[in-house]
Amino acid sequence: MLEAATGRELWTYDVGSAMATTPTIDGSQAYLTTQGGKLQVLELATHKAGWSLVGVIPTALAVDDNVAYVGMGTGNLIAVSSASGSAVWQAKLASTPHYVAIDRTTVYVTTSATGDLYAVNRSSGRIRWHASLPSASVVAPAIAGLSLLVVVHGAGGRDQVVSIGATSGEEAWTWTSPEAGALSTLMVTEDHVFVTSAASEGAVLWAIDRYKGDLAFPRFGQARVLSASAVDETVFLTLADKTVRAVDARDQDGIELWKVSVGQAVGEPIVTGGTVFVVARAGESDPARLVAIGVVQSGKYSGPDPWKHVTDLVAGDKQRALYLNVALDAHGKVYAADRILSRIVIWGRDGKPQIWGHFGGDPGEFNFGGVTAGDQSQSVAIAADGRIAVGDGGNHRVQIFDANESEIHPGNRPRGASA
Repeated sequence: MLEAATGRELWTYDVGSAMATTPTIDGSQAYLTTQGGKLQVLELATHKAGWSLVGVIPTALAVDDNVAYVGMGTGNLIAVSSASGSAVWQAKLASTPHYVAIDRTTVYVTTSATGDLYAVNRSSGRIRWHASLPSASVVAPAIAGLSLLVVVHGAGGRDQVVSIGATSGEEAWTWTSPEAGALSTLMVTEDHVFVTSAASEGAVLWAIDRYKGDLAFPRFGQARVLSASAVDETVFLTLADKTVRAVDARDQDGIELWKVSVGQAVGEPIVTGGTVFVVARAGESDPARLVAIGVVQSGKYSGPDPWKHVTDLVAGDKQRALYLNVALDAHGKVYAADRILSRIVIWGRDGKPQIWGHFGGDPGEFNFGGVTAGDQSQSVAIAADGRIAVGDGGNHRVQIFDANESEIHPGNRPRGASA
């Protein structure tokens, strides 16, 4: 047990054999699985062993609200009281449970040998619905609102992402990878479903529209992705080049927020309490170490940050900003195009900042992604009569506004509009 703030070791518990999965913590207890098929509960306050179960399939474990949902080698899913280890209910499935995901009312279970997906009532253990998938689930399913996202193997080596109604069990959409290669690291954010796959040039981060199932964009990388986690629209990646990276994944031109060399990562990055935790080692025969990277302050990602401010002007909302250019109007107001959040920041003569616009493709919205050296297509300029011209390069247009920064010129058209 380590202290998150300092990395200082607080205590050590000997599991007795090799660990099978990352420890799961719920309240005052930690749940430890071993490769021998044992689930051991550890009391965090005393760091002493509590109850245990044997014959557990290590990958089938989820804990929430003082109940552990455990997949057993017998093909049963058991709800176990966190306090006593006694069974609350037991559900019989067609084959061995493989992955478990839970929401407020339901436990969702995939099986290892077949393409079965079950929705089980958390209170009673009654099976609400059962769906047949094209194949067994590749990774743990992800719950997003009223949808359940599952990755399965497809024909010709082209894996698929399937969206299923969480209440009905009916398929909403299926997305098939454009190229052969195993999909992995399923992640869901507000707008996108992300999966990764290997490619000849390194790796691909596929972004799928969460609601329609259409491909939003692919992002190609130079190194193979080992694992990933997502928070909001930021994706944290561990790569084969022994780095951890944070990527703004809102669009294919998004920027890399930071990169840290940690060694060969083991398992996925865990983001909690303003910190990214990664287990890594220098080489195959070297001992692993826990690396803590502090990146979040007040819910916003703040570092490590490779960008250097062009000026000491700040946006006022504690967000990072990278100004592409600065323009001055006749009244002494300063305008700057913010590369990171695709907006204009304006400072009055009193120095107080005002934020104008945000990322998007509609009138009054901007896309400053994909800037290259010497690129002036994404900038702001002030005419002698007070009109404001914004080079909206990511949307392939120039927008013209009046001196009030609010009325768009009638001749300006949003991207894709006909002449």
